[in-house]
Amino acid sequence: MEEAQKGTREADNPEFKRTSNAPPTSKRVRHCSDFSGVVCCVLSIFSLGFCILVHFRTSDLQTRVINLENERQPPLSAWLSVDRMEVAILSRVDQLVDEKLKAHLPKVRLVRDAPSNCLCPPGPPGEKGKHGRRGIPGPSGPPGRDGFPGNKGALGLPGRRGLKGEPGEKGAPGDPGISIIGPRGPPVSLC
Repeated sequence: MEEAQKGTREADNPEFKRTSNAPPTSKRVRHCSDFSGVVCCVLSIFSLGFCILVHFRTSDLQTRVINLENERQPPLSAWLSVDRMEVAILSRVDQLVDEKLKAHLPKVRLVRDAPSNCLCPPGPPGEKGKHGRRGIPGPSGPPGRDGFPGNKGALGLPGRRGLKGEPGEKGAPGDPGISIIGPRGPPVSLC
């Protein structure tokens, strides 16, 4: 509070007015700040109203969607009935079995109702049918000729060690050897 009083005292002081570089505020500037505040308030009120409007429209659409979904879906109790489920499943299984049988059984072809003296050319060929079943395999053919020789294989493992051989013949006597020790001396007598 003292600061507020101090500020008003300075504003009333003539020295303060002379030394201040700020221009005096006019009435238009004060009105501009009031006008911009009013514009901000009006815009915020409009945006709040728009948000509320969008919220109600969205909730209305959600209730419509829920009502449509409830109309399309049958009640849950109808699906839970075991008798109805069994009948529905069996009818679907019968339908699938009939389709499979029609696809795999041969078709019965009826003869045309044409007089025997009719020599009309046959009509255009029909669409190509499905492939038939594979037939019984025939006898095997004659053997073919030999193929080209293959590449040389890698070296194999070494074989087992053989049995011990017989001793050889006695060899010739060898040459006399050279002795490093000198010649033999005379015998020593002990008497």
